[in-house]
Amino acid sequence: LTWDCVDFEHNTVKINKSWNYKSKKQRDNFGGLKNKSSYRTVPAPAVLMNLLHRLHKEQAELFMKQGYRDSDNLVFRNFYHRIVDNNSINDTLKRLCTAAGTDHPITSQGLRHTHGGVLIYAGIDIVSVSKRLGHADLQTTMSTYIHELDEMKARDDKAIVQVLDNLEVL
Repeated sequence: LTWDCVDFEHNTVKINKSWNYKSKKQRDNFGGLKNKSSYRTVPAPAVLMNLLHRLHKEQAELFMKQGYRDSDNLVFRNFYHRIVDNNSINDTLKRLCTAAGTDHPITSQGLRHTHGGVLIYAGIDIVSVSKRLGHADLQTTMSTYIHELDEMKARDDKAIVQVLDNLEVL
C-alpha cells in the first residue's frame, strides 16, 4: 500500500498493486494483483483513516529527522526502513494476542477472514463483501464463508417462523 492510494478526503483505499515478496528486494518491487477483481477501491471507517493520517504524519516526521526519503512511498515500513512482510505482521499479531491473553493467535489472513465474516453476519450483501475482498467470483466468497452463511440461515429461519407465528389467521 502506498500513500497515494489512501484518499483522506473520500475515506477510501485503492488496491492497485502488490509487493513481490519472493524477490526479497527492498525497493521498487511492485507487481500486479491476482485478478481483475483484485483491483478495487474500498471505503474505510473514520477510525482507520484517522490512524492512517496519524501514521502518515509521524512517519513523515521520523523520516525527515533521519534524512530518509522513501522513493516507493510505502505506508508500512519498519523503523529501519525495511519492508513489513506477512511474517513480521503475524509475529506481531501473535505477541499482541499473547499480551491480550487470548488462547488462539490470529494471522493477517485470519484478520481478513474475520473482516469478511463479520460483514456477512451483519447482513451486508455477499456480493458487496466479495467485491470488497477482491474475490475473482462470488463462489470463492460463498465457499470461504459457508459457516457464516449457515449460521445466518439458522438465524433467519427462526425469524421467519416468528413472523409467521405472529400472522393473524383470517
